[in-house]
Amino acid sequence: MPTGLGTASLTRSFHSYRPSFDELFDRIFNNFRQTSQPKSKPRENLNVVITLTPDQAFRGGQINVALLTELTCPSCSGQGWIGVYECWRCNGNGILSGEYPVIISFPSGISDNHVVRKPLDYYEIKNLYLTVHFRISEML
Repeated sequence: MPTGLGTASLTRSFHSYRPSFDELFDRIFNNFRQTSQPKSKPRENLNVVITLTPDQAFRGGQINVALLTELTCPSCSGQGWIGVYECWRCNGNGILSGEYPVIISFPSGISDNHVVRKPLDYYEIKNLYLTVHFRISEML
């Protein structure tokens, strides 16, 4: 039976990912600045290490990785207004900022150093892949 492992938060676990804190948030928020990014620039990896027990690796499952990002407000389509009224959901900003879960599934029976790589286009982040490295250890 697959198991859910809860949520791993990047903002609360700075030791578990590379690049550095400053580089990470600069890369993420470059996606939302008005200046355009060069199209030839390759995506980089946001590396996250998740440690599993042998039992969790045997069962398989999923983990949510909470990603700090800004999303276009779905209520006002990023306009900040609905008709003549300020959007209640984004307070007129047109964007929603916060941590959003990226669901990472892993099959049963994975071995140490299993890697899952996921593009972040859905989260409007076009310059990073989320790369999750699964480590197996008796010691958590």
